[in-house]
Amino acid sequence: AQDRWFQMATNVTNIDGGARGIFAGGDPSRDTNMDYITISSKGNATDFGDYPISNGTGTRGIVANNTRGFIGGGESPSAGDSHNVIGKFEFASTGSAIDFANLSWTSKGGAGLSNATRGIIAAGGTPGNANTIEYITIATTGNAVDFGDVNQGNEGASGTSSPTRGVIVGMKNPSTYNTIEYIEIATTGNAKDFGDLTEAKSHMGACSNAHGGL
Repeated sequence: AQDRWFQMATNVTNIDGGARGIFAGGDPSRDTNMDYITISSKGNATDFGDYPISNGTGTRGIVANNTRGFIGGGESPSAGDSHNVIGKFEFASTGSAIDFANLSWTSKGGAGLSNATRGIIAAGGTPGNANTIEYITIATTGNAVDFGDVNQGNEGASGTSSPTRGVIVGMKNPSTYNTIEYIEIATTGNAKDFGDLTEAKSHMGACSNAHGGL
């Protein structure tokens, strides 16, 4: 500029809550507590707020983008076993989750997966062991909408995803399966066979990046 060099700052202030992880509910207490950790640093979990309904089971439909997260369904004695609540929280601020929307069925032990646009909640133990898949659009408000069905249709599933594809693993109905199924997040439709686990499992932890899932 005018025959002079200027050094420009290129750092961007992080306003999306940073690298936070959220824990909510769980067995055996099925309480409303929510805790968070900062993933990039070591340390104990810190209180984040409360969930709008007591929430249990080892897996629930938990989905998020880099600014907000949602928890769909769960086991809750106060709601008469399972429930259909979808609660929302914002990563950048601590505070209690709010009742955001609803699933069309009461789900406990369902799988959750997402990309930056859509959150998917699949299956979950109910009196009928629903095989339902529903989705929400993360940036908007509104109840979950039908996406399709899983093939084994039951509880104990775990979800993992890339930006384009979601994978649902480990289910029971009431027997435990080694099933792996997948969906294309940007479209709707029933899940398709992906492959198999090395042994039948359910209620597992799952994680992924853009290339692979564990």
